[in-house]
Amino acid sequence: MDTYMQALKTFLCMLLAGGGIVGALADNPPSSLFSVNGKSVSVDEFTQYVRQSEPQGEGVLKRCLDRYIDFRLKVEDALSARMDTLPQFRQQCAVLQGEVLKDYLLSEERMDRACEEMYRKRSERLLSDTWVELTCFTLPLQQHATRAEVQQAEDCMKIVYERLQAVPSLSGLPADTRKGMTVQEHVWRPMRGMLKEFSERLEQLKDGEVSAPFFSPLGIHLLVVYNRREGISEEAARRFWSEYWAEAGDRHPALDSLRFLQWKEGRLADPVLHRQLEEVREGLLATYWDLQHTSDMAAAPVADETILADYFSRHRKEYRWNLPHYKGAVVQCAGKKAASKIRKRLKKLPVTDWADELRRLQAEHPEWEARMECGLFRIGQNAYVDKMAFHCGELPAADPSYTFIMGKRLDNGPDDFRDVLPQLQADYRQWYASSRLQRLRDKYRVEIHEDILKTVNCSGNE
Repeated sequence: MDTYMQALKTFLCMLLAGGGIVGALADNPPSSLFSVNGKSVSVDEFTQYVRQSEPQGEGVLKRCLDRYIDFRLKVEDALSARMDTLPQFRQQCAVLQGEVLKDYLLSEERMDRACEEMYRKRSERLLSDTWVELTCFTLPLQQHATRAEVQQAEDCMKIVYERLQAVPSLSGLPADTRKGMTVQEHVWRPMRGMLKEFSERLEQLKDGEVSAPFFSPLGIHLLVVYNRREGISEEAARRFWSEYWAEAGDRHPALDSLRFLQWKEGRLADPVLHRQLEEVREGLLATYWDLQHTSDMAAAPVADETILADYFSRHRKEYRWNLPHYKGAVVQCAGKKAASKIRKRLKKLPVTDWADELRRLQAEHPEWEARMECGLFRIGQNAYVDKMAFHCGELPAADPSYTFIMGKRLDNGPDDFRDVLPQLQADYRQWYASSRLQRLRDKYRVEIHEDILKTVNCSGNE
């Protein structure tokens, strides 16, 4: 679930950064581009999705349309299966929508003023206190927890402790070991004012050490210490107060009181916010659908080179570039003589073997001082390629080495599937998943308005 949630949060950040998929168009309803099970999707919604996808090459509209229809089908099927009524879904949805509401209800200007005021009033204490950078794992326990509950929490925290001792990295912890925990990662906290149970252990720990599990009135904890220093910067203090005020509710100093009152009374009629909250809900529904059908998607065959080469051949037009590329290498060495020897050796081999061959040459002739950058170069990425292959720009000044390039220009697109391998692999998986989703297209009616599709602008220009 952690991987899906992270992907979802990234998706939501993209949406919110763009102001949401749909604007406030109540006076001029947007045209319907397609519908799934009778529910319309507007041109504006789809256009924003296309622009956020940063597509390239021919067939952009078809690829994006297929993917977005798949997304809408997943949402529809998840609703049909009543996944939105699951307690876990409702809890996670409330948390994610709360993040959207927090950004909407908190004024950045008021936050700046509140932080500046706090720093001005408390700068003397902030600069004199000892601050510790740490990660804190907490398993909450009720005040009257049973002995079995306490033992279960202690056993779980011991597993975390043992794994951190073996591999001192949070990324090495499986998701199941953190179930039910709250984890505050790499936060700065002042030693003054901490609970005694925390301060005593922090005083004994050295930087880089992990504490043994310990109890406090809040539950059972484990600390990882990274750094400590006297005083704290204004930027770090701002992060500290932002976290502290997050629990303040309607007493938050940056709260927009008018918006909060309207929201509390159910009078907050903002179509952009409403759509953003709906995007959270729909994105989470699609995530739950994916989780339930993971075994189906995992049935995709391993895409070996033969499969990928065939897929690339059938979809070559989709991988055309907007800008020309150069496939080859930029080689720098001691002089023309060394360059001639290197070129003669490399040109007999495929590009994929050039790096290994150059390393062998360097071992034989260290006086050549040769180094190479090999791969695909888009125009504008490398000054030497720009000047020697595309005849534009200027060479770097005062370069003592002799530089030459080897390879070929690719003006329209890649000539080999390996040139676009990561994108090709992702597209193949998406294509296979879409073919598995055909049953949803058979189950729910999908109606596409082809005449409206022609008006969609993929370039991002108005």
